[in-house]
Amino acid sequence: MRRLIVAALCLAALLAVAAEKPKGLGPKARSDPATTAKAETAASLSKLREAMMSWFCPQPGNEKLLPCQTFAFMKDLRATPTADAKKKKLADRSAAMKNKNAEERAQQQKAAKEAYIQMYRAFCAQEGQRNSEVCTHALLKKLYGTTK
Repeated sequence: MRRLIVAALCLAALLAVAAEKPKGLGPKARSDPATTAKAETAASLSKLREAMMSWFCPQPGNEKLLPCQTFAFMKDLRATPTADAKKKKLADRSAAMKNKNAEERAQQQKAAKEAYIQMYRAFCAQEGQRNSEVCTHALLKKLYGTTK
């Protein structure tokens, strides 16, 4: 769950600064292919997961699953009009996660992973989605396509 929260916070930060020009980066850092590739990979994974969650989470009974709770939080965060309000929401969520002990975090992480696997399988079981980018993406297949 910690990874899920970190990913959600990273996504929120990316969305918040997406329109801004990079500050303090020299020309070499901006043109570094490795940095660019990592950013593009993270962005594409976020979009693919969002495609799955947009389909999966509105279905009855799924709203209580951890990825769907995170998805709802991210939608709410995007709809928040001011930067200060966004910061407060992120701080509140972060504080709530810090209050959990190691065992609770481990259980949450396991539950989130299981929910993502369930979501991925359900999404890719649809006739029209089997050959979609979500279902053919190598990293998503590795993460969610098999049980471990």
